[in-house]
Amino acid sequence: MRQSAERTKKMTLLLRIELIILAVAAIVFVVHTVNKRILLLKYSLIWLLISLVLIIAACFPKIAFSVTALVGIETPSNLIFFLAILSLLGICFSLSVIVSKQTEKMKKLVQTLSLDHYEWKGLDEDDKEEG
Repeated sequence: MRQSAERTKKMTLLLRIELIILAVAAIVFVVHTVNKRILLLKYSLIWLLISLVLIIAACFPKIAFSVTALVGIETPSNLIFFLAILSLLGICFSLSVIVSKQTEKMKKLVQTLSLDHYEWKGLDEDDKEEG
């Protein structure tokens, strides 16, 4: 029995180390994509925040247990899945808002361009009639 308890502690430590490594790798990746101008800074902030929260949770696992007890969720893993789902839903919603705004901007741009092209074509025909 003692070996399994030690094994669980080692596994917990191993999982915490892996979580920290993956979160740091995510931060490095996000910063790299921002530097290469692939990702805008304002969209990278949520990913940096999530990575920092993961690092804090890995460094201080008692926080997860405390929040789990406070919220009334049975296990910390359920809390993590719940928070992950909420985060992904929030990201999906914000991306839907961004796409909606971009669609409106594109619609206005196409309409303006069409009107400008129509006016330009009309002016070009007037020049031909005068010449």
